[in-house]
Amino acid sequence: IRDSAWIALLSYMMVDACERIGCILNIGKLIMGLIFLAAGTSVPDALGSIAVAKQGEGDMAVANALGSNVFDILLGLGIPWSIKCLLGLGLPWSIEFCGAATKTVGWVMILVAVLVLFKLFSM
Repeated sequence: IRDSAWIALLSYMMVDACERIGCILNIGKLIMGLIFLAAGTSVPDALGSIAVAKQGEGDMAVANALGSNVFDILLGLGIPWSIKCLLGLGLPWSIEFCGAATKTVGWVMILVAVLVLFKLFSM
């Protein structure tokens, strides 16, 4: 439990620091989150993939790159939405993704195309 507390504390500090730096530099929260926080959390995965690829395990590098993103999406979006659905039925705010219904099919098609290309080139 102690490790989880450290992760929670350091995650909070990273987000808070990123928000404060964005305020100082007059950069929006969305841009700071998309660029700096996303890059900061992806760098360890990228370094792990590079290290494994240098050892000749290209399949593991690709699996790490795809798996970490799938994991982040499923847990990073799934758990907060599940909590909101279970506990937040009467909350005064709502989460809306304008245009997501029309863009989702396109993004899924791109993901499937990339997966097919990986499969074709790995044979």
